[in-house]
Amino acid sequence: MTTLLLPRLPSAAAAAWSGRAPDWDDHRTRLAHHGRLWEQRGLAYLASTEISWAGATDAPSTP
Repeated sequence: MTTLLLPRLPSAAAAAWSGRAPDWDDHRTRLAHHGRLWEQRGLAYLASTEISWAGATDAPSTP
């Protein structure tokens, strides 16, 4: 079930929180960081090829 929710749920939450679609470049960085956290917690997620999951060693920038 988490594979269907991650990373879709955080993407929807980002759009709902800001009231607009997130900037794609910044959003990809944030999702890559979250992917590392999901892996640490044993959560399955859809690893899109549009995101550099392996490069997620730094915390995402804050807006």
